[in-house]
This record gives sequence, C-alpha cells and structure tokens, in this order.
Amino acid sequence: MVDIVKAKDEALRAQTEVKVLSEKCTSLGKELNAAKIQLGNVDVDLSDQEKIQSITTELNTLKEELICANQKVDDYRTMAKNSENVLNESTKVNDAYKKDVTAEIETLKQKLETALRDATERQEALE
Repeated sequence: MVDIVKAKDEALRAQTEVKVLSEKCTSLGKELNAAKIQLGNVDVDLSDQEKIQSITTELNTLKEELICANQKVDDYRTMAKNSENVLNESTKVNDAYKKDVTAEIETLKQKLETALRDATERQEALE
C-alpha cells in the first residue's frame, strides 16, 4: 500500500516537473523566435548570436529533460498500477483463504459439538 502512495507521489512530482519544463520550453521557444526575427531585420553583433545559440542550447536541453520527465511520469504510473494490481490480487487471495479457514473452523466446531454431544450421551448412558 505504501508503494502505491509513493509511486503516486512520485508521479505527481514528475508531472509538476513536466509542467515546469514545458513552460520553460515554451518561454525559450518564444525568446528564440523573437531573436530569430530580430536577426532577420537588424544586423546582429556577435554577442546577440551567442545569446541566440545559448537560448537554443538551453531549449534543446530542456526538451531532453522534458522527455525524461515524461518517461518518469509513465514509469511511476506503471509502478502505481502494478502495485494496485498486486494489492488487489493479494486481497483476493487473502479473502479466499479467510473464507476457506472460516469454513474449516465451522466444520471443526460442528464436529466438536457432535463429539461433545456423543460424549455426554455416553456418559449419561453409563450412569
């Protein structure tokens, strides 16, 4: 049960990370597009080109991080689902075992009552 909660928490954290990275990618993409538009309209010095290259590199890095974060989300979802399936299967096995043991206890109680009744009848017959 704890594994399910941990996996769901990790999935939630990973989803939050995905959201943050997506927002960063969008923001950097906008900055990159704005910079490319400026390059087309104005002579750009070397520092602006370096800035554009830096933004492009950062955007690519964030895209890779986003892919990894999405994979984590999928992995945690899978872990949570698998843990739920194991828990459900364990519950079914436990319930079946409990049912069998309860039935066996009832059978033994009935046999005990019969044996006690027979013993009481024999004791009365001897008296």
